[in-house]
Amino acid sequence: MSNTSHILEAAMLKFGVQSSKTLPSDITAANARYEYKYGGKGADTNGNGKLETDCSFLVKTSLELAGHKEIADKIKAGTTSLFTGKQLTDVATTYFTKLTQDDVLKSRDLQKDDLIMWKSTTSDLQHIAVFYGYDGKGNPMFYGAQNSGMNVQTIDVVSKLPTTWNGKDFEVLGALRIKSDAPYNAATDVIAQSSNKASLM
Repeated sequence: MSNTSHILEAAMLKFGVQSSKTLPSDITAANARYEYKYGGKGADTNGNGKLETDCSFLVKTSLELAGHKEIADKIKAGTTSLFTGKQLTDVATTYFTKLTQDDVLKSRDLQKDDLIMWKSTTSDLQHIAVFYGYDGKGNPMFYGAQNSGMNVQTIDVVSKLPTTWNGKDFEVLGALRIKSDAPYNAATDVIAQSSNKASLM
């Protein structure tokens, strides 16, 4: 049983942002070893020394490093291993509780390690990222792999105009919260096992 999850910290440790308390304005593209590429699964296919990752690979890898390898192993087809549009897969319903669009955009009840889901407003593309926290205006922030790199972005819920992550390019579908009884192995949780755990949280 997982009482405390470390998905966000594991993501930042792996992909280069070392502290979840780092101000978003200070976070640039994460670890220089990585670059965003749609479909990227951690290989250097371009021969440029950069390991390619996309949003679902970041989430899959972070779940594994946070002690949830059994779940990570079931994410084999990118975001569609968890959801297609508003429809969740059996993997998602087995290991996660679904939060609604209103839970993400209006409630301010998101918790660290919640996985936010989007679909493109113009294509069949989807996106997934890890909830990071709220900014001073109450906008939810997330850490993930985007075209701009591995970094923190903001979902603007204050503006009345459509913005990139809220209606303009992507529509928020909801979020996934890992269940308290989801398979967890503390021995493979890199944050739980780290002697520097305090500095990573």
